[in-house]
Amino acid sequence: MFSKFEFIGNNDDTIFILHLVTDYSKISYWDVQIELLLKRFLLFDPNDKGTDIKKFFNKKIKVYVISLKQKTHHLIDWDWDSLPDNRKVIAIEIKKAIIAHLMTYSKQLYTLVTFIKEHKKDELKDKNYPSPYVYASELYKDTECIRFFFKELHNLHKKDINEGRRILSSYESFSDYYHDSMDDLCHDFLMLDESDDLWD
Repeated sequence: MFSKFEFIGNNDDTIFILHLVTDYSKISYWDVQIELLLKRFLLFDPNDKGTDIKKFFNKKIKVYVISLKQKTHHLIDWDWDSLPDNRKVIAIEIKKAIIAHLMTYSKQLYTLVTFIKEHKKDELKDKNYPSPYVYASELYKDTECIRFFFKELHNLHKKDINEGRRILSSYESFSDYYHDSMDDLCHDFLMLDESDDLWD
């Protein structure tokens, strides 16, 4: 539905985004708004150092949505999403959405680890894998948050074998640990303070 073509430019105080969409109608309106909200959130306060900071940090963002079907353009020139309190609210909602999405994989990950432990133990021990978690982390080498989770679980298991066994003893305990791990990861990534989530 949406074109992936987008142009981003900047000057000393403004970022300009030309966002091309196939159709900009009542049906696609909210999809476009949410996509742009996330884009603006990431651009406004880049985590990275170097040229991204110079190009994007703390600048006003003007987005021109160009509809190819209607042959029209619409200016989105918000400023409410750059206010610190609003950015916190947006970050917390993004965190909730990311965790909800990642939790859909918890059963699959638990099944994978228990399968590795029960059916591949001897084979992987012969290949010098110290735990099923290290092998699982290699399977997810392109998905950083999952790879990190399995490495963290391996380190915990090494430090406290009974706690490691408890976590793997049931899907519920595994899922709880996975949730907490993803929660911490998102919290750090979105640079939230400990006090930002007191109601959760």
